[in-house]
Amino acid sequence: MATAPGATIPYLAAHRDPYDSVIKSQAWTRTISASSIGRFWPSVGTVKRLQITSRDGAGSWGGRVKTIKIIGTSRTTAVSGTTFQHMFGMRSSLYMIAGSTTTRSAAPRALPRAVVYKPAAAYATFPRRYQSGSAVDLLLISPAGALQRYPVVRGVLQHPVMIAANAGPFTHVVNAGDWNGDGYQDVLVRTPQQKIYLRRGTSTGKLAAGVSMGFGANIRAITSIGDANRDGHPDLAVITDAGNLWLYYGDGKTGRAGRKLISSGWQDHSWLRGPGDFNHDGRPDLISRVGDRLLLHKGVKGGFAAPVTLAIGWSDISSITSVGDFDGDGKADVIARTTDGRLVLYKGDGRATLTRRNALSGSFTGTRFAV
Repeated sequence: MATAPGATIPYLAAHRDPYDSVIKSQAWTRTISASSIGRFWPSVGTVKRLQITSRDGAGSWGGRVKTIKIIGTSRTTAVSGTTFQHMFGMRSSLYMIAGSTTTRSAAPRALPRAVVYKPAAAYATFPRRYQSGSAVDLLLISPAGALQRYPVVRGVLQHPVMIAANAGPFTHVVNAGDWNGDGYQDVLVRTPQQKIYLRRGTSTGKLAAGVSMGFGANIRAITSIGDANRDGHPDLAVITDAGNLWLYYGDGKTGRAGRKLISSGWQDHSWLRGPGDFNHDGRPDLISRVGDRLLLHKGVKGGFAAPVTLAIGWSDISSITSVGDFDGDGKADVIARTTDGRLVLYKGDGRATLTRRNALSGSFTGTRFAV
């Protein structure tokens, strides 16, 4: 094995690796069924063939896969080589396809390269980020129930990467921020049995097994808002079945340090969302909906101010979420999903106002937001 030469730097010559023999076997295979590929990309129909269309030029077979086409009976779609790799737990993006039947495709004789994501700032909540290097990530539950991370690059959604399977049955899936302070952002899931589990982010990009947080009963809506009581730990806003708004304070570990009743009369509020510091006053805010009005609840000491209207006439919107600064302008934004399955970016202006809307490419019918 040798290191690859620098493509644009001539003085970086290729050299043999004297430590290559330490790893006795660098070959691996992965058998992937057409049906499993189809579950992640149902729009292609029955998967007929995979076709590698571009590589990076460094290494065997022309280098690591940059783009791979999934060819089906209904359509053809292109995804990145790393997205396909992570989706199916492959050891590297340096692979080839052996066989292209409708029953299986394999990737033999590839070089092992473990993906390790570095931790970020401890206890960070915004931007929502599940991989070092991503500016921000949007979490969606697919129609098949997979929890998928959509990286955002310069305001454009990239191809999804699955970080957990079987998220469909959960009543709530919540971006928790780095709840336990290890530098990896976490996810909370609530079961139909009214128990909440912490699914910790890890250096592999996947979520760890759930740890019971010791609460979860009588909750109608829940969202992560950041550090509300300024103790350095992420917190939650919760609407109970009785229509009361509570703050649940994180303990910096895997549970809750305490809770505080903020106000009553929230029976008619839905779409409880934490956009972060939406109006740039240094405190986390809340968004909710009553009827066709989208409301902003500005954070104040000890709770939230009286709501102000962000928008009206949202009858064609089925849900919203916020991941922080989506488009890189330093201001928190809102993502909406329309009733016909499109995603729309509503840009925040940092002054408690939503400005113009931009449609995002792709169809997301049947998906759910992690909130």
